[in-house]
Amino acid sequence: MSEPFIRLEGVSKTYETLGDDIFAVDAVSLEQSRGEFVSLLGPSGCGKSTLLLMAAGLITHDSGRITIDGTRVERPYTDLGIVFQEANLLDWRNVLKNLMIQAEIRRLDRQVYEERAMDLLEMVGLEGYEKRYPFELSGGMQRAFQFAARFSTIRLSF
Repeated sequence: MSEPFIRLEGVSKTYETLGDDIFAVDAVSLEQSRGEFVSLLGPSGCGKSTLLLMAAGLITHDSGRITIDGTRVERPYTDLGIVFQEANLLDWRNVLKNLMIQAEIRRLDRQVYEERAMDLLEMVGLEGYEKRYPFELSGGMQRAFQFAARFSTIRLSF
C-alpha cells in the first residue's frame, strides 16, 4: 500500500481571543490518496475551513503533524489549490490576470501558461470573459473562476 498523499495526524488548533479561546479543531487525523476526492461536511463553525487552511500551511496548527507527499507542512504549500468560501478575486486584475498569478509569481513562460489559462476558462464556461473584472461577473461565474484557478494551481503544467 502506498503512502497517503495528504496525512494529518492528531492535528489541533485553538484561536486565542480576548474572551474565551475558541477550540476549532481537536486531534483530527485523516489520510487522502493522490487523486482521491474528499468532502468535509459539518455545521458552520465546526473547523472545516481551519482544517483546510492548516493543511495548506496558510495557518499554523498547535499540535499534531501534517504532511503532503511525505513533506512536512510548516509554511504555505504552493503546489496545492484551495477554493475559498469567498471568491477572493483581486478587484484590480481582470479574469485572465487573476488566473495567471501563479505563473507570474513562479516566473513561468507567460505565453505557454496564458494559452493553458484560456483553455481552463473555456472549460468552465468563461471564454470571452478573460478581460472582464470581478465586479462584472455573477456569483456563479466567480465560482467557475475559482474552479479554473484551483486547477491552474494544482496542475502548474495547467
